[in-house]
Amino acid sequence: MGSKFHTDLSQELLLMLNDADDHNVVIQTGTGQNIKEFRAHSNILRARSPYFKSALSANWITKNKNMIEFKKPNIHPTVFEIILKYIYTGEVDLSNQSGDNILGVLVATDELLIEKLFNYVQDHLIEKQFNWVKQNYVLVLHTVGKLASCIKLYDYSIESICKDPKPLITSKDFPSLDKDILYGLLKRDDLRIEEIDAWDYLLKWGIEQTSGLGSKNNDRKKWNDNNYKALKKTLDRFIPLIRFVDISSSDFFDKIRPYRAVIPHHTYEEIAEFYYKDTLPETTTFPSRNAKVQIESKLIKLNLACVIAGWIEKRNDKELSNKYNFQLLYRGSQDGINVNTFRSKCNNQGRCIVLVKHQESTKIYGGYNPLGFTNCGGQWRSTSESFIFSFESGRNIQNTNISRVNSSYYSYAIYEYSSYGFSFGNTFYMNSDNRIYFCNQGYYDNNINTVLSPYMNQSGNFVPQEIEIGLAAALSNQPISIIAALLNYNNPYVTIENIVLRLLYYSVQITNEEWESLRRPGEFGTTKVVSPKRRMMTPYECILEDLSRTDLIEEAPDYPPPYNVQSSLDAKFRQFLEREVNASAQQSLYAQQLTFHCRTISV
Repeated sequence: MGSKFHTDLSQELLLMLNDADDHNVVIQTGTGQNIKEFRAHSNILRARSPYFKSALSANWITKNKNMIEFKKPNIHPTVFEIILKYIYTGEVDLSNQSGDNILGVLVATDELLIEKLFNYVQDHLIEKQFNWVKQNYVLVLHTVGKLASCIKLYDYSIESICKDPKPLITSKDFPSLDKDILYGLLKRDDLRIEEIDAWDYLLKWGIEQTSGLGSKNNDRKKWNDNNYKALKKTLDRFIPLIRFVDISSSDFFDKIRPYRAVIPHHTYEEIAEFYYKDTLPETTTFPSRNAKVQIESKLIKLNLACVIAGWIEKRNDKELSNKYNFQLLYRGSQDGINVNTFRSKCNNQGRCIVLVKHQESTKIYGGYNPLGFTNCGGQWRSTSESFIFSFESGRNIQNTNISRVNSSYYSYAIYEYSSYGFSFGNTFYMNSDNRIYFCNQGYYDNNINTVLSPYMNQSGNFVPQEIEIGLAAALSNQPISIIAALLNYNNPYVTIENIVLRLLYYSVQITNEEWESLRRPGEFGTTKVVSPKRRMMTPYECILEDLSRTDLIEEAPDYPPPYNVQSSLDAKFRQFLEREVNASAQQSLYAQQLTFHCRTISV
């Protein structure tokens, strides 16, 4: 086996770069006061860079006293020095370089076609320098957006902005953001921003982009008709991207109505009609952002609700397999902060999210109870899915903490006691005195209350400023077969219609075999010939057609109990359907169709 001496080779080539007397290329970099010349060897440059291989060919070179002269004014000397050292030694150290210099190396290596160094620098910016990238989103996006090979950094930046737009929209450079980049962001359904904030920052951007306005003329009271017309022209393509139906009526009155002159007349009339008559606009059709997660809360914003949904599924919140609707069940400020009211509002409702805010701190505390609250008293309940958490504030996704139930104490995850509101293993609970208590029992992995210790009394409790309980309703997108659905809801009174409705509700991805059987009217798994019409229909259309026909009763297979459109849903399953479907009836066509069937068919 041969030996390798790469280190020695690198050191000797570096000496050759710095001390040799046989250089035949002079490269001048930079402009103005930042001009510097570098000496190099054409053979090494040509061997290490396809760009130099072409640029230093006989047809392109300029010589002065047998020395090839080459100018690169667009590359800063510090940047070129890093690249030249890499060309000679194959080594690079970016640990002490500024973000500007590293970005410069990325752009220069793209131009010089030094692929390995380019890929390394792009990964370095994502993995080691992304805090700098976030502080300079506009510079980075404007720079790499012009380079097709920088798609990895560009996409990563856009995805990060969608997850947390605050660093971008609050930066001093935001008003100079390229209009196409802003358009692409506002068009996305996964941009985690309150819609009124999207409107506010769009206005801020538009004012700075409009001639005659900007920082010198941003007082609306001093504007004339021409100013409004100019701003309208700037914002014209962006207005349809604002989801006005997600803006409250008070914000509409205070923040949108004063700018009605910049909104197309028909659009404004539709929006106004929505607020006055609750009629959905016909032409402003963009769906709500973050359609996978909806929440009714005054304590946390949508971005934190998405974090909670990710914790529920134990996955990145960008990869949620379900849609979540955190429907408000209880709010202390409107229902009263007391255990009895809490229990009357929250018992037997299903899995819940708890949110608590302290009077003297911005922190939010909470927990996820997958079992729901019940009337049973003095009973421990077992689950591996519950967790408690804390947020620095209701908006900030930084400094989030989660503590899952300890694997040795699943049996102590939830404690049900009639005198308590909620209790996560007596670790985080609402006591009969309506105060919030923390007690490190060890049933949950981490302690989430340490920063609150200055605000608690000696007994380790505090008076909450606000408590919210949300029903964590999920609309599954996971494939469920007919057999799996039957097993999933094992009840002798559930008929085939019940299962079909359940499948429809869950927007099921039905297998090809089941699809074929569903095309056969009234028959699941038989060999009856499929009509041409049925063969062109989706499984959902087949289901709806079957549900609308009474003649299928005679053709139905002999399931126990028989297929019978007049049989009754048991109360529990009906409540499940009506509660969860009604809560998300606007989310999809199938949910709306199911709601219709639940209300009109006596099943």
